[in-house]
Amino acid sequence: MAVGNKKSSVASTKTVPSAVLIKLIFAFSILLLIASTVSWILLVRNKPENIFMGVLNNNYRTASVTRTVKQDNGYQQLEQIMRIQNRTQHVTNGVTKIQQGSASGTVIVTESVGLPNVEYIRYNSISTSQKGQNGQPLNFDDLLGIWGENKSPSDDQLSGLYQDVTLGSIFLFADFDQQTRSMMIDSIVNDK
Repeated sequence: MAVGNKKSSVASTKTVPSAVLIKLIFAFSILLLIASTVSWILLVRNKPENIFMGVLNNNYRTASVTRTVKQDNGYQQLEQIMRIQNRTQHVTNGVTKIQQGSASGTVIVTESVGLPNVEYIRYNSISTSQKGQNGQPLNFDDLLGIWGENKSPSDDQLSGLYQDVTLGSIFLFADFDQQTRSMMIDSIVNDK
């Protein structure tokens, strides 16, 4: 029996160091994974040049953008929601609400649609607490729902609405194919 006990104690001493070694290798692997992830985040992902290139790449493959602008100076409020679509046909559309005075003051809501060379706008609603010379409320029904058209002076010039929505932000938004997108980004990076 003494021989059997020696064999079992020898076998158990051989497995203990290998189990410790496996745990050490596993712990070292986890630490290495954490260190490499933190290094990648700090040195690659958060590098300003890589962030800028990512912004350009995403903006140049954007099918649609919605921009909301709100202004309030106490007496006048403006809320404008504009959307641009870049897929099959380049179109901008939006709604603008302008309010002047208190809640019962003047409120004007317009709708606009813009193509690269022409834009359309109409009044959806006009309400005011002001009265006409005859003391009656002002009536704007004849103006509501009529589309006005504004064409660009030339075919190579963008309409004001389309230009404001597409170029009025910090970065240009477009839906380019991969080749055009790469060419645009290379041009920005190399033509300083």
